[in-house]
Amino acid sequence: KACGHLLWDGWRGNMIHCCEGMLLLASLLIAAYLGGGNDSSATKPDGHGRWEVLDCSWDPAWDGFRRRFIENAQAGYPVERELVLEAQGLLQEHAKDLAVDELAAYGASPGMQNFFTGCNAPPGLAASLPQRPFCLYGVVAALWLVAQSGHPDQQDLLGHANFLLGSTMRHTLDFMESSGWPLSSLDVHANLQRPDDEFRLPAQVRREYSVVVDAGVHSHKQARQQGHRNVHAPIRIVVWEIGVHASLSAEPLQMWARFVPRAEIAHRNLVRDQYPQWLPDRCATLYSHPRLQCDSIEDEISALFRRRIPHSATSKDPVERIDDFAQEFAAVARDQLHDVDVFLCTVAYLCLLVDKLRFPVLGYFGHPLLFMVPRTDEVRRMFWKRFVTMAASASVGFAVSDPFLQMQYEYQVGTPQLPVIRTHALYTDATHMPMRANEVLVLDRPHECVLMCILQRLLPEAASFSSGS
Repeated sequence: KACGHLLWDGWRGNMIHCCEGMLLLASLLIAAYLGGGNDSSATKPDGHGRWEVLDCSWDPAWDGFRRRFIENAQAGYPVERELVLEAQGLLQEHAKDLAVDELAAYGASPGMQNFFTGCNAPPGLAASLPQRPFCLYGVVAALWLVAQSGHPDQQDLLGHANFLLGSTMRHTLDFMESSGWPLSSLDVHANLQRPDDEFRLPAQVRREYSVVVDAGVHSHKQARQQGHRNVHAPIRIVVWEIGVHASLSAEPLQMWARFVPRAEIAHRNLVRDQYPQWLPDRCATLYSHPRLQCDSIEDEISALFRRRIPHSATSKDPVERIDDFAQEFAAVARDQLHDVDVFLCTVAYLCLLVDKLRFPVLGYFGHPLLFMVPRTDEVRRMFWKRFVTMAASASVGFAVSDPFLQMQYEYQVGTPQLPVIRTHALYTDATHMPMRANEVLVLDRPHECVLMCILQRLLPEAASFSSGS
C-alpha cells in the first residue's frame, strides 16, 4: 500500500523522498523471518523462493550466473576465468541500462528506474511486465567480480556499482544483503575506500568491520578500573541561539546536554518571541534537563531582535537588510560577546548575523533554505554564495533535520552536502514502548521509496500489513 501507487514520472524532475534509518530495520525483520544470511534456498509459501526481482530467478541467464557465483563464494571467491567472462558478457548485454540518465532525478540509470518499477509490480508478476525487470543486484555482483579479477578500471567499476545501488539518492535501492547474492554494498565500499590496498574479499571485510566483545573480560577490566577513574570538573558552555521555532531551537541543545561529556550548557534564545505563541512556560517545557540553564534575559539585544523581526512567532516575513542588522547586533552585543563560546542558528538566513564575528557557528535547520530570505534574485544569489562559504569553513558546522531538506539544500547550492540529524524531541521525555509483538512501527513517506515494498514482498505475513496516515 505504501509503495503500490508509484508513478513512472516520479523519477523525472521530482525530489526523491527516501526513508533514512530504515535499512537496518528491514535487514533485521527479513533476517528474523527468513533465517538471515544469503541463503539461496530460502523459499516462501507460494514456492517462488526469494523475491524474483532481487534474485532474478525468472531469468535463466541471471539465475544461472547467481548459482555459479554462489558456488564460487563457497570456494572462497577464487578468480575463475569462465565466470569473469560470463559477468562481462552480461554487463555488455545490459550496457544501455547502466548509463546515467541526465533527465532522471539524480541521474538514475534506466536500469535503476526499471528496478524501482519492478519492485512495485504485484507479487509474482515481475516476469510479465511490459519490460522485464532489471537485475540490479546481479549487475552489481558482475561489476564486483570483474573488478576483483584485476581489471585495469577496477575503481571505475566499483564506483559504478555504488552508483547503481543509489549512492546519489542515499542508497534507497540498496537491500542487496537481503537478497540471494553472496555480496553486500559493504564489499563494494570497502574496496573503494582504500584503492591502493590489496582487493579485499567478503570474509576479510567482515572480519575488519566486525567487533567482538568478550563480556567477561570487559566487565573485569571495568571493575578493576572503577577505583582509578578520574572525576573531571564540568565544563560550562555558553551558547547564543538565533531562531524563531521554539522546539527546533531546543533540539540541538537537548542533544548536547545528553551527549557532550561533562557539559553544562548555558544558552540564550536571542529571539524571545518564538513559535508557537501559546507554548506554556518555555523553560519548563523545553529546557528542564538538569544540564541546561534556560534564560529569561530582556535587554538591548532582545529589543533589537523584536524590532528587526517583529512577528517572529507568527510569520515568516523576510528579514530585510541583513547586513545592517548584523552591524547593529555586533554593536549592541559587543560588551557581552566575550562570554560566548558558540553561536547556534536554526534559521539558515539568520546565520549571516554572526558570519563576521569570528566565532564558532553551529547550524541546525528544519526550515527551507530560503525561509525568511527577501524575495529578490540579487539577495538570494548573495545569500547562497555566503552560505556555501560559511558551510565550508572549519569553524562552522551545519546540519539539516531530514533527508528531504538535505536534497533541497543540495539542489539549491550544491556542495557541501549537509549531514542529516533527525529530530528526537528529547524534551518530551517520552519513550516508544512496543507492546504488539506482530506489528512494526515504520516511519516512511508514502511514495518514492522501496522499503515498504520489500517488506511486503519478503515477509510472508506482510500481505496483511497496512500503513496509517
